[in-house]
This record gives sequence, C-alpha cells and structure tokens, in this order.
Amino acid sequence: MPSHPGLRHFKNGISNVSQWTGTEHKEMEKVFVGLVAIGVDERVVKSVQAIIDFVYYASLQSHTTQTLLALRHSLDEFHANKSVFIELGGRQQDHFNIPKVHSIEHYEECIVLFGSADGFNTESSERLHIDFAKNAYRASNRKHYIMQMTQWLERQEAVDRFTAYLNWARLQDAPSPSDFSESPEFEEEDLLITCPTACSFALTKCPPVDSRRTVASHIIDPSGHNAPRFLDALSTFFNQHHNSHFTPHDFDVFPLWKRLVFDLPSLPEVGS
Repeated sequence: MPSHPGLRHFKNGISNVSQWTGTEHKEMEKVFVGLVAIGVDERVVKSVQAIIDFVYYASLQSHTTQTLLALRHSLDEFHANKSVFIELGGRQQDHFNIPKVHSIEHYEECIVLFGSADGFNTESSERLHIDFAKNAYRASNRKHYIMQMTQWLERQEAVDRFTAYLNWARLQDAPSPSDFSESPEFEEEDLLITCPTACSFALTKCPPVDSRRTVASHIIDPSGHNAPRFLDALSTFFNQHHNSHFTPHDFDVFPLWKRLVFDLPSLPEVGS
C-alpha cells in the first residue's frame, strides 16, 4: 500500500503485537480494507468492509434515521458474508457465537435509547491504568508490590483531598472587596491565619551550633534564608501575644532552628 499522510504502515506486521491501544486499532481500521482487497474471496472483502463501516457509523457523534439504517445495513452485510471465514478455514469453529459479535446486535437499539456511543470507549480507562497501576507499581520496590501500590494510591488520594480542602478553605477565609472598603484601618496582619488549638509543634532544645547567633540581616537577605518579612512578623507576634512594642532590627541576633515539626489536628474532610 502506498504511503499517505495519516496512514500508518505496520512494517513488521501485526501478529507480534501483544498489546493494542485504541489509537492502534483506529490506525489499523484505516488500512484493513486495502490490505484484503487483492487476492482474497470477494465475500471476505465485503465482510471486512461491512464491519469497518459498522465501526465508523457506530462512532458518529450524532445520528439520524439514515445513519442508523446504514449501520443496520452494514451489520446485515457482515452477517450475510461471514460464513466465508469458516469455509476458508479462517475460523475453526462452525459458528459465530462470540460475545462481542452478539453485542453489536444491540448497538442500534442502545443508540436510540441512550444516544450516540462515541464516548463509550476504553481510552479513558487506559489513561487511568497508567495513573493507578503503572505509576503505583513504579513507586514500589517490585516486591510485595500490591500492598505498596495500595498505600501509594491512598496517599495520593489523601493529597488530592487535602489540596481540595485547602482550596475551599482559602476561598472561605479570603476577605471580600467590601471588607477593604468598609474598614479603612484594615491591615495586612488581619490576614494572619492562626493555628487551631489542637495544633502543636516540636523543637529541639537548642538550635544547631552554627546558627545559634544568626544576624537578622542574614535571615532577611535573599542570599541567606530569604525571609524578607521576618522582622515584621516578629514585631506583630510580640504585639499580639505579649503586648510588647519591641521593634527588632536587622542588626539583632537570633537563634535559628532549621526544622520545625507541626502536629496538625485531624481533618475529617481529608481522612484520618
């Protein structure tokens, strides 16, 4: 078959292909009739053409009475010529009692009752197979992987639920434009999110030796710890929690912990 844009050539044939995707099936459908058009019984060509026509008609996004009649005609044409595969030895059994062959008898009726069948394919499930099976397996150590895959998926779902919860909470806590217009004294500190009472944190008794006396300018500096709001946040903390008007400066020295562990309360919205 000559090459043409949009046509895929299976140089090594299709017998050695172990896994077919929806895309490969579609590529094969484009060349099937051309491959069998020469050198075979005429009834074989009619059967192949009829079943390919049926597939294309069934894939239409919308249907009319004429398209449904054409779909039925294609199926009848296939049934009228399918016996040639038994006569020529292409099928060992003397019948076509195959579930998939039987299921296509109901396509016309189902399309009339429930609408076009263009969305009923395996492409979505194939994509989910990558997300829920392949990626989960790659995250395991390949030994006793089922339990590891299950745990990995549970953690992914927990992260997704927590992300959705945070997005929802952010919308609930965000001030509306009217809040700014009605409160001229509104300040940035009013947006500070307080930790729930059930929230706790843990620190080591002493910070690392090399950071026990860290100059505030180094904490603020982008080349240092890059915390430009450190002094403002510290002043706000002293004012709100200790009723102190102490104002820290960039030359002050502070002990600096590099790790802070928070124990967050249980959130029913995202699981235990």
